[in-house]
Amino acid sequence: MFAQDRQIAFTSFKEATAYKFSMLFSLVTGPLVVLTNYIIWKAVFETSGKTIIGGYTFEQMLTHIVIGIVTFFLLWDNVDQVLDKAVESGSLVAYLLKPVDFWRYEFAVKLGHRVLAFLIEFVPVIFICGLLVGFNVYTGGSWLMYLASALIGTTAYFLINLLIGLSAFWLTKSRGLRRLYGSVSWLLAGGVLPLSLYPEWAQKVFFLLPFQFLGFVPARVFLGEYSLGGVTFNPVQTLLFGVIYLLLFFLLILLIWKRAVRRFAGAGA
Repeated sequence: MFAQDRQIAFTSFKEATAYKFSMLFSLVTGPLVVLTNYIIWKAVFETSGKTIIGGYTFEQMLTHIVIGIVTFFLLWDNVDQVLDKAVESGSLVAYLLKPVDFWRYEFAVKLGHRVLAFLIEFVPVIFICGLLVGFNVYTGGSWLMYLASALIGTTAYFLINLLIGLSAFWLTKSRGLRRLYGSVSWLLAGGVLPLSLYPEWAQKVFFLLPFQFLGFVPARVFLGEYSLGGVTFNPVQTLLFGVIYLLLFFLLILLIWKRAVRRFAGAGA
């Protein structure tokens, strides 16, 4: 079983090399976003005259921003679009006839793509951001814990997109839902502001949602502590929380998937 998954991922990696130049745009966009946030937060701290805002020093805020941004390079996939088109065209039948489940196949494809992204997006952008804002932003955290949380975030991103794609079984198109998610995902992941800076009631809502694993959680794990909505975890507890959350989320999606496939088959597609 796993040998088959590895072969799919390896094939995906080779196919992704044909599009590596599109990934190279990240070498410009990622550092630009970091530089913009650096200027904004530098001005905020200097104007306020405070050394700590919302529990963050300027250095911690900068580290949080950089880690959150580079994490997104490890997350991306388009399983929602793939599923939407497969349902609309009826080509999902071809996926259902394969010896590997659709979601397993697409997750293996994602892993192949993200390995290449790690090499030509994540690592170079980490280096360029270090040149821009100083490499000290990488010295105060745990890379091992971060990588484990990034894997959880990668899985969470896939499951969220899969859930959005599943809406195509009931909607004519899931494009509108995808656009809405694209508009708010950066906010809900803590990309605009760390989630812990929002009001307490909002933090409690964020705590129940999977979007926190896309940026906020990896950044907090790297910094050494997770705190949101009155809940505080150390890095190990945070990782366990993430694994349990993903298992429950996956079971929910699995139930929806089975119902969706039955609906698809019942429609005679």
